[in-house]
Order: sequence, then C-alpha cells, then structure tokens
Amino acid sequence: MPAPKRFVYILKSLVTSAEYYVGATSDPGARLQAHNAGLSAHTARHRPWRKLVVIEFDEEEVNRTGIIGGRLV
Repeated sequence: MPAPKRFVYILKSLVTSAEYYVGATSDPGARLQAHNAGLSAHTARHRPWRKLVVIEFDEEEVNRTGIIGGRLV
C-alpha cells in the first residue's frame, strides 16, 4: 500500500492581512476547516483563513523541511 501523500500549505488571514501560517498535513481541506473552526491555538486569533499555496509531496520527508510552529525556519 502506498504511503499517504503529504502537503505543505500556506494560509493567509482574511482579517489580518500581514498574517500567514505554514503547516504540513495529509488533508489540506480538512486542515483548513480545523483552522477556521478555531481548533488550532496558533491560528484561532486571526481566522478566517484562506489557502494561499498548497504543495504536494510523494513522501513523508516533508516533516523535515523546517516547519516549526507554523513558521518556516
């Protein structure tokens, strides 16, 4: 069975134009819904969010890209 694909995504706040959030997930649509529902402490304050960029990866290695707490490092 193939490994699930992973996505890196960038969200942009619709209320605070200078706020962006970077994350990784296997389901970008569900993750956006969770952010907009206030289920993430890092993003609840600046919701609602919209997807700005979604990049799909074939491997789990995306977790080693340097994403920490919603910021690329």
